Parts: sequence; C-alpha cells; structure tokens
Amino acid sequence: MPETDILDWLQTVSDSLGLTSPAVDCQLRKDIDNPARKRQRLNPPTPDTSQSNMDSADQDTSPSKRGWADGDYEERTPRAPSDNTRRFKVPRSESSLSQPSSSSRSQHGSGYSSPTKQLNQLAHDPRGVVVRDLLTLFPKPPELATLLNKIQHISRGRGILPTSHRQSFDALDTRSEAYHDWGWVQEGSLSDMHFSDQRQDLGPTPPTDIVQRILYQANFCSNNGSSEADWNTEVHHRLLEASLRPLEGVGKAQLIDFSTTASIIPSYHANRLQHKKVDFCLYIEPKCDSDCPRVSQKIEELAATLPHQAFNHTGLPTLNTRPIALSIETKKSGEGWENAKLQMGIWNAAHWEFLQSLLRLKGQLPTPNKEHTAPEDKEVPSSSSTQQQLPLYLPGIIIQGHDWHLIITTREDGKTLFWHKVTFGSTSSSMGIYQIICTLQLLRQWAKNDYWSWLCAVVMDGD
Repeated sequence: MPETDILDWLQTVSDSLGLTSPAVDCQLRKDIDNPARKRQRLNPPTPDTSQSNMDSADQDTSPSKRGWADGDYEERTPRAPSDNTRRFKVPRSESSLSQPSSSSRSQHGSGYSSPTKQLNQLAHDPRGVVVRDLLTLFPKPPELATLLNKIQHISRGRGILPTSHRQSFDALDTRSEAYHDWGWVQEGSLSDMHFSDQRQDLGPTPPTDIVQRILYQANFCSNNGSSEADWNTEVHHRLLEASLRPLEGVGKAQLIDFSTTASIIPSYHANRLQHKKVDFCLYIEPKCDSDCPRVSQKIEELAATLPHQAFNHTGLPTLNTRPIALSIETKKSGEGWENAKLQMGIWNAAHWEFLQSLLRLKGQLPTPNKEHTAPEDKEVPSSSSTQQQLPLYLPGIIIQGHDWHLIITTREDGKTLFWHKVTFGSTSSSMGIYQIICTLQLLRQWAKNDYWSWLCAVVMDGD
C-alpha cells in the first residue's frame, strides 16, 4: 500500500478518536517527503530510572506546583513546555472523590495522608480528636439522653406535623406528580402518629409548597450529579431558611440564625497543618436577647481582647460578635465520611478551645503558666467567684447528599471526643424533609435554652 494511503488512513482514525495532533501530523508528512528521516524516533528516549525519579520528586515536592486535583488551580501565563516536561494533568472530577484510587493519587500528590491516618495522628495529639461510636457513650449525660430520645422519635416520623394542619394535608392531591410522595399523611388512623398538638412549640411548620420545592431541588441535584455548591444553594440553604427563619413578613434580626463560615483562627487550631472549615453554622445574635440587654456590649468588649477581635473560633467578620452554637458540614452523595469526620472533628476541637480560653479569660478556669501545660504543672488559681464548667456536649450536623446525620462532641482531658452518628432525616422524601425541619428547630431550642444560657452566665460573671 502506498505510504500516502497509509498516512490518510491514520489521519482518518486519529480524527475519529479525537487524537489529531498538528505537530505529529506535520512530522509524519515530513517523513513521507524525506524517506531518509523515516525511521527517526518521534519521541525522545526514555530517561533512566534514577533521572525519572528525580524529575518526579522535584515536581512532587515543589510547593508552587499544586495541581487541579488539590483544588488549588491558579491561572498562569501560558508557557511552551520544554522537551523533557511534556506532561499533562487532567482535572479530577468531583465524583472521583468517592473512588479510592483517585483519592489516593490526589493525597499523594498534595503531600497529605488519608483522612483515616490524619484522624489516627490527631488521636495522639494532646489537643487532638478521638473518634468513637455514639452507641458506646454510656452513661450519657441526662440532658443529652433527653435530646437523643426526642430526635429518635422524630426519625421515626412521630409528631413531625401539627394537628392544626391536618385538614390541609388531607386535601392534598396525592395522585398528582407534585404530591404523589405525600400519601403517608392520608392513611387514616395509621397517620395519627405523625401529628401532634405540641409540634408548634418547636416553631412553625412550612407550607407544603415550600417542602415540595425543596424535595424537587434535592432530587434534581441527586439525579444530575450536582456539585456541593449547588446542593448548598438549592437544597441546604432553602431547608435551613424554611426551618429557622420566619415564613412570612419582612426580614429582621433574630436570636438564632444561620450563616456560612470561614477558616479557624490559628490560636484555637488542633492541627495547624490542616486548615479545615465547615459550610454552615447556627449562631446567636446577642442584641436580640431582651432578657439580658447588656450581654451584647460585654461580648463586644471581650471580642476586642481576643485573637482576631472575634468572639468565636473563626475570623469571619459577620460572626465577630455573634457566637456560633452549632456547625454543619456538607458533602455530596458518596463522598468520604472519613473526610467529613476529620473536618468536623478539627472544627469542633477549635470550638472547644475557644470556650476553654474564654473561661480562662473570665478567670473561671485555672490558667496554665504556659501553653500546653502538663496536668502536673503548676497553674494560676481561678479568680472567679463562681466556677463555670464547660458545656456537657456540643451537637453538630454532617450532610451527605440527601442524608442528614447528628454528631456529638464532648471534652475530656484537653481532647475532643467525636461521637457519631444518628441519621434523622433525608431530602429524598417529603417525610424526611419534615423530620429534618423538626430536628433543626429542636437544635435551635437547645442553642437558646442550653448553650446560650450557659454562655450568658460566663460572659456576665462578675457584673
């Protein structure tokens, strides 16, 4: 077969596979035109193993060469590659986070070990995080046992709807496409367990059209492989707003609200090599507490003396004088639970460090002579007239796609114990969304009655 025919055939195959390369095409045609060069190698010789390893090591250890797989792509002026650096990086898709091979490659390239190894290392740090199963927490503090019992009832669908709304639920057309998932509210006496006269004590229940829109968006995101940012905007933010903000009227400040978050202030960081942050938090607006009008001013005064002038473990300006009560980390469906535990563990450890430093600042805890003092070292006695203890526990939430999970952290000997998990709802069904709304409102109640009461007592001590 003539060489020109072979070239045309190769070109046809390359085009069909999307492999056409002008440089290679040009080289092939030169070889056809100049038979003396036909057998010249198009690619440079493979370097010996030691040289290849040195090149690879240089590339991996350079701090300025962080690839797209690390999520730190920076736009740079295009430069022609040298002959010995013709390497291509393919951006890793978000779905590959759930694949072990892709994750391990990314972690190797970024210089970080796996989340599991990092958690194991944190467990041995004096200010670290120890992960445990919530089922093994025994005996549980009575207040926590009560909270978990209520959430267990909610997760079974009990009392998640107000009795006063039953007539409107009975009127739903469950044969329509929009409300075909609401049949569980129209099963006569079998549906009685879902309704309660006390449901309104937690807060208002959103109308069915709001819940239906959240349900639609959640399933849209799930079916289309949407990004974490899309889930946060289209589903999680809408659900938090429906649960925690007024359903009617104008927007205004309220005692418990939610926000996004920023990075941890280094002073409170359990592991400064890993700068973790979460997606949302429930915070307290002190100016809305009419029962303690002076607490807002006291918090502003204390914030001025704290790192980053923030009365929190994060330096986000909007939260400088609005204490965080509870934090929420979000992941796409199928993304690693281990990584979520790592993020929430480090974040909540910083929260505990802040609370402990606040007690020391107020003279309600003995102050170590120097940072990380061992238990046997001497301490400066407390000057407070009333000794305040740290809270018994702090709740948190991890969201994986549709599913919402409760986690609990406690403090023991300077370490944060991370207890997981209780699944309390899912955005894959209408019942699951009502379960989430109930639980969020129950946690808002905890933030107001338990956490904020404790924090007010600490801030106002001595006044």
